[in-house]
Amino acid sequence: MRIAVIADIHGNDVALQVVLAHAAGRAVDSYVCLGDVAATGPFPVETIERVAALGCPVVMGNADEILLGDEEQETDDDFIARILEIDMWCAAALSDAHRAHIRRYSPTVSLVDGALLAFHGTPASYDEKIELDAPEEFLASALDRGARVYCGGHWHFQNLRRFADRFYVNPGSVGMSYNQTSGDALLVPLADYAIVTMDEAEFGGADFYRLPYDPAPLFDAARERDMPQLEWWLGLWSTQRSSS
Repeated sequence: MRIAVIADIHGNDVALQVVLAHAAGRAVDSYVCLGDVAATGPFPVETIERVAALGCPVVMGNADEILLGDEEQETDDDFIARILEIDMWCAAALSDAHRAHIRRYSPTVSLVDGALLAFHGTPASYDEKIELDAPEEFLASALDRGARVYCGGHWHFQNLRRFADRFYVNPGSVGMSYNQTSGDALLVPLADYAIVTMDEAEFGGADFYRLPYDPAPLFDAARERDMPQLEWWLGLWSTQRSSS
């Protein structure tokens, strides 16, 4: 079974369409989304609806929860405050039906008869990060739910780790891929995802993709829709594409 694993779309429908078109040509059997679908980008409605149209299981991410407005968000961090302003703008664009759909996202999703467990940060918390160099002891403790393969997002970096008899896969971020080369820009126009192969209950490998796309339609939509923190948000992006 070949499973397309997507995560951290963050309201970037331009990148999402690139990923789905690519996956459609890779003979995937199913999809799973690891959350953070609609927040922090100019296409909150479009990304929710496009993921919903896949009919795949979706995990609840920390940014998805923010869009529901169930908890008051406070921060002294300027970066986070700017992100939250964008997220509140995204939330205001959603209908009651969209919010009801988000509420159906699950904390974790079990696939392949329990052999694969999908989540956002860790199975215990969508806020907890699994960093690239996380100690094996941490992985063994955090990822101990009886599965063979664990798929998580949140960190926006592609990662494959083997620990004990288990595997951890992070597909990277579809819509807010981090810059992994020199330069001041935080984000690059590369759409990340992975295809995980399962041979019944056994891990058959993971193929990682970083797909370049033209960010102009993304930036144009942010301008045309009067997304808040526009100039600051645009300044996070590099227009220099890199697959490294």
